[in-house]
Order: sequence, then structure tokens, then C-alpha cells
Amino acid sequence: MERFLKPERFSVDPNSLNASKQWSHWFRTFNNVVFSLQQHQTPDTVDKLNLLINYVDPSVYEYIAECTMYEAAVDLLKNAYIKPKNEIFARHVLATTKQEPGQNLDEFLQKLRALAKDCDFKQVTAEQNKNDFIRDAFICGLSSDHIRQRLLANNTLDLVTAFEKARMAHFVKSKNLPYSLEEVKKICLDCKRCRELKPSFYKPANSNLIKATQPLERLSVDFKGPLPSSSRNRYLLTIIDEYSRFPFAFPCADMSASTVVRCFCQLFSLFGMPQYIHSDRGSNFMSSELKDFLHSKGIATSHITPYNPRANGQVERLNGTLWKTITFALKSRELRIDEWELVLLDSLHSLRSLLSTATNETPHERIFRYNRKSTTGTSLPSWLTTPGTVLMRRNVRPSKFDLFVDEVELLDCNPQYARVRTQDGKEQTVALRHLAPAGNEVAHHHNPDTVSRDTGSYENCQPSCMDMQTHSPHPTMQDGTQDSDLPADTSRDTCPDSIVPEESEENVSQRPEPNVKPTPFIRTRAYNLRNREA
Repeated sequence: MERFLKPERFSVDPNSLNASKQWSHWFRTFNNVVFSLQQHQTPDTVDKLNLLINYVDPSVYEYIAECTMYEAAVDLLKNAYIKPKNEIFARHVLATTKQEPGQNLDEFLQKLRALAKDCDFKQVTAEQNKNDFIRDAFICGLSSDHIRQRLLANNTLDLVTAFEKARMAHFVKSKNLPYSLEEVKKICLDCKRCRELKPSFYKPANSNLIKATQPLERLSVDFKGPLPSSSRNRYLLTIIDEYSRFPFAFPCADMSASTVVRCFCQLFSLFGMPQYIHSDRGSNFMSSELKDFLHSKGIATSHITPYNPRANGQVERLNGTLWKTITFALKSRELRIDEWELVLLDSLHSLRSLLSTATNETPHERIFRYNRKSTTGTSLPSWLTTPGTVLMRRNVRPSKFDLFVDEVELLDCNPQYARVRTQDGKEQTVALRHLAPAGNEVAHHHNPDTVSRDTGSYENCQPSCMDMQTHSPHPTMQDGTQDSDLPADTSRDTCPDSIVPEESEENVSQRPEPNVKPTPFIRTRAYNLRNREA
């Protein structure tokens, strides 16, 4: 029996006409299910909120998703589905309802009783009942349908307020005045003088430009100038490939069609013929000379509408970006503004190597499909640009307690791999992703009789000083000298790694006294271990 009492999932739109009736019927059925469960179980064990969630549609669940109490969820649903009734309109419908042809008295009376439910009748005094009756008769007896509609739009309305609103509506209508603020705005919007003095132009939706599907398919061109110049070239013909955003720029003495043809010939001889040339409606681009030249090459042309530069937005943006880059380059080199031709190529190089957020690639990579070499910046971190001690990943570790890296000497490096020398003197090639910076050793307080060693400046693979004295009394240096050839003030108990290169007389005169501890020498070039006895 219980399965026949279970209601279906409630999925009624609150804005539908019968939303309140369907909600009332469904909620009555749901209460029957809850009552039936409470009869068979303990009332406290019935979770009404979860039961309500199970019997509503996901669209209805959005109204009660944040509710933690059953009563709060029911109140939200009632407010959403049960709209406040228009008592004035309901009374008017009840008073003006007439018997339809073919409708018997029982059906007519039943219809009136159904309409009376929306009138919200309640116990009132005789005076209030009289005023309500006069109000209903006043609204029904109005000859103006417009005034009647304005009165029926109110949910609640007493006799005095109804009379004042009707008199105001009659006065406004007789004087041809607007009724409300919305009507005032509507009249102002339709006013011819207001349209002329404060025009409201049409704002179309943003439309995408014609997308190019391959490099050099569509080229956008434009002129920038006149520019201050120390030469005859006072104009700049800018061209951009719409697919790759690859920029071109040609300094020009004028903006004539023959100049444009000459620049196009230089461009086409390097990259071939494009399919479309897009430009503004300048006389040089609209000339028959340029059109005949492009059409003879099988190139179609297109132009923007007048006073609409955003239709040629890519090259217009290039004009601003390129000139800003040129200005930065002139400032950094301390050049005059009329010497912009000297930095034009470097500025184009910078823009061609700049990552485009629209394509997630640089213009050079998108048109040529290989990395662009740059002389204006470094593609490697600074610790990979000079030889020195670095850390290399230890791919094979006998124990998990061993270190992850080994100290090696960096010999040479390129953007893909590096040449290193390990502690046993072997040289090998490793990938850059296996290298890490070594860092600087933290200074500690040492014994004055010991020699301070710098991790980044000395070879860690050299034997101790005692071993060096035992196996090689006169070790050979990198420049061919021996320990015996060194000056007399050089202490033999010093490690060979701490021996500095040959110094000039000025540096020798400035050498610290023997009782002063010398500053450790920092090596800037890699040692050649093949000339050492290690």
C-alpha cells in the first residue's frame, strides 16, 4: 500500500501558471508519505529533510541546497511556488463572471465557488464589507478600460486609494502626461530632439575576424607616419601575418602606390605570394596601380569600412607596439628620436621573438617551426654560462641514504646538453635537466694553521696536501711551472689548489704580509686535470 502513496519527483517550474496548484497537491501527497512512515517507525527516526531531497528534481533542489532544517526548506519552496494572490483582480473576476451558453446552474455555481477561493475572504466589520463592495462596484463600473487595468494591477486596494488612483489616472490621461517614470523614459527615448543631441549609437556584438588557416595566407598592411627622421624615410609601411603575428616593417620616403608595390616585391621574393591583402581605404591601397599589381599575382584584396580602424586591428596594434619598442631601444642607446631606423631591425627581432598569448607561441616559431636564436638575451641560467662546480643527479644509488647528487665540474654547455668532468677525472655529456647549481659554502671559523677551501673555486677530486707532497714533490702546474720554481715566500705546506697564477709586479707589491691570512683565490676558468698527477 505504501508504494501507491509515494509521490513522483517534483519538477515543476515555479513560473508556470499551475505551479501553486501542483505544489499544493504534491506537498499534500508527500505529507501522507511522511505520516505513513511515522506510523511504522519512531517519529524521531524519520529524516524529513533527506526524504524531501529524494523526492525533488535537481532543478528544485537548488532552492533548498543550503538548508539544514526541514521547516526552512519547506518555507523556501512555499515562497517559490505559492505567489501572493491579487485579491482585487480575483474579486473583479468573480463579480464579472457570467453563465456561459450551455452551462447549467450547478456548473456555474461550482465555478463561482472555485473563483471565490482566490478572493481571500475573511471576517470583517460591516463598514469594511460595505467599502469593499463599493470598491468592487466602482472598479467594475468604470468606463475607461485603461484606468480599470491600472487599478486591477494592485494586490490590495481600499476604496479611498482606488478613488485617488483613478482620479490621478484620469487627470494624467486628459492632460496627455506620462503615468510613471518608465513612461517618462520611454517618451524621452522617442523624442527626436533628444535623439539628435544625445544619440545612442548601435553597439553590435563583437564579431571575430576572418581567421587565417596557414602562414602568409592573410596579410594586414598599414602606414605609420609621418615620423621624425634624419633621412628621407619619414613613413613606415607595417605588415603583419594574421596567422603567426609575424611583423614586417619597411621605411619609406612617401606613401605612394609605387612605394607599396616596391615593398611588396621585396616581401614576395622572400616568402612567396599570400592569398589576401587586407588594408584600410587609403588612396594608396585603393589605387588601380596596386590593385592591378596584386591581381596579376593572383592576390585578392579586401578593405575596411570608412572610419572603422578596429576592422584592421592586428596591424593597428602592431603600429603602437612597434613604435613603443623603438622608443625603448632609442632610450636605452641614448639616441635621438629621428634615428629610429638604427633600431628598427632590433625592435622587429624583439617582437618576432615575443610570446603571443593568442597563439601561445612566438611569431617566429609559428611561421618557421624552429627556435629563433637570440643575441639580445640568454636562454640559460647564469650558473650554466660559465665553467665551475655544479651538482649532477646521481641516477644510481647503492643505498637510499646516499646523496641525490654529485659535485662535478662544468666544462662546456649549450641549450640542450653540457660537458662535465666527474671527480675521478672522466668527462661525459649529460642532459641539462640532470644539473643543478652548487651554491656557495657557508663560511666557518677555521684553525689558523689550516687552509680555507672554497667549494666553487677548487677541485674536490684532488688528494690531500700530504699525499701531494708524498707522491709528487714538484707537481707540475697548468702553465708548465713546478713547485720549485715558485717564489721563496710560497709555503710548501700549502695545498697545490691554493697556488695563485702568476701575478704582475704591482700585485706582488700589494701582497699581504705573511702573518695575515690571504683571501682564498676564486677560480674563474676550468682546470685541465690531464696535466696533473691525481
